[in-house]
Amino acid sequence: MSTPVPRASATGLASKLVSTRSSWGLELTWYPSIYNNYFDGVHLGIDTRDGAQLLVENNVFFNTTAPMFSTFGGFAVSNGNDFGGASNTAPSGSLTNVPYTYSLTSTNSVKSIVLSGVGAKLSF
Repeated sequence: MSTPVPRASATGLASKLVSTRSSWGLELTWYPSIYNNYFDGVHLGIDTRDGAQLLVENNVFFNTTAPMFSTFGGFAVSNGNDFGGASNTAPSGSLTNVPYTYSLTSTNSVKSIVLSGVGAKLSF
């Protein structure tokens, strides 16, 4: 299964936005990539857990306490993300390629493109 999470916006959420766990003991058949997203005022961003491997690219975080972190031993490869002065505390992973194609937006353009109407807009 391939699950890209492209171009979404989330504002003012106090909960985890993305929480991914592994299928322990099974061959990796799920290739989650999270890219081209804008997060504003989010307490907990992306949680990689239980041995999960994530590929996280060109996301922008603003006013986010914990943009990317791990609970219970998850991992992430982080490329081109802007954590807005906060820290990525997820251990480095090994997922560098996924079995589908996608286009990365320049990190400098992610916010304006996402907020201009591309993708879902969530506000609570």
